[in-house]
Amino acid sequence: MVNRKIHYATKKLREYREDRDWSQEKLADFLTLQTGISVTRANIQSWESQANGMKADVALEIANVLKIPIMELVEQRVNSKES
Repeated sequence: MVNRKIHYATKKLREYREDRDWSQEKLADFLTLQTGISVTRANIQSWESQANGMKADVALEIANVLKIPIMELVEQRVNSKES
């Protein structure tokens, strides 16, 4: 059994976007431009709904760009998987 830490976005990502009156697409475009990482509207939607987690390096880049402490942007959960 393998334990993996999964990084799920907290409500801070949505709050950041809504405070600026941005669509998910606009936030995705902004993050792609600022980080060089391809971020889509679908990524933003899945992160905000916590349907999917973020990779740690992506979460760190986003936190830096948004000037949000990483521990406020994501919460970690351990996911146990059979190997």
